Amino acid sequence: MFVDCAQQGESQRRVPTADMSCLSADESAGGAGGEGGRLRLRLIGPPAVETDGGSLTHQQQSLLAFIALCGPVSGDDIALALWQGRVMSPNRLFNLVSETRRVVGRRRLPPSSDGYYRLSDYTSDFGRLDALCRSARRDDSGWLEEAAVVVSQMEGQPLSRSARAGRVYWTWLEHCLIRRAHIERQIGQLILAYTDQIGSAAPERAIQALEQGLRAIPDDVALQEELIARYQHMGFSASARTLMQALD
Repeated sequence: MFVDCAQQGESQRRVPTADMSCLSADESAGGAGGEGGRLRLRLIGPPAVETDGGSLTHQQQSLLAFIALCGPVSGDDIALALWQGRVMSPNRLFNLVSETRRVVGRRRLPPSSDGYYRLSDYTSDFGRLDALCRSARRDDSGWLEEAAVVVSQMEGQPLSRSARAGRVYWTWLEHCLIRRAHIERQIGQLILAYTDQIGSAAPERAIQALEQGLRAIPDDVALQEELIARYQHMGFSASARTLMQALD
């Protein structure tokens, strides 16, 4: 079973940790298109990987998402994540990586030169979120407009398997507890910063943003309390229980 690298002890095989500060660099790098077309990863809500270069199977999507989120990763890391420790032929992994590379391009998924696989030149919702949180802290020009787009595209909880076909290949997401907590904190911080800025001029938009945020992180007490306060300010009675029932 794949174990989130931040939870592993010294005696366990260590999966290299993703450098969260570098994720936003992938966002800017992925905008140029090129070999294999644009590559887009979505892990806030139902997981999906899309490319203009061709269609990807569920297993190929999971492979790319795993490398992007946890990379650089070894072949053993990939096998453990995607096949949960089941004994597989070495050719199975080689074929999966090779077939995926044919779709996304050699530049994005280059052959391993040191035993580790890396992914480059892609965009991701978690990378975009990371960059936007930094922009909000600096109060960069245009961050509110960007935040409105990012919030509207949150379709569910981060790093969670969907109910769609192929969900078996996304089992490893259930063990990314540290990364999920990091993304959840960023979502909460962004939503509160955004609603604080627009709340007076656009109270209904602020409420919509808080509702959208709670669909992504339903247990966030700060978002619950803020939404209840804004409901009450507009003359509606609400409690945490009735609030979450309404959002289901």
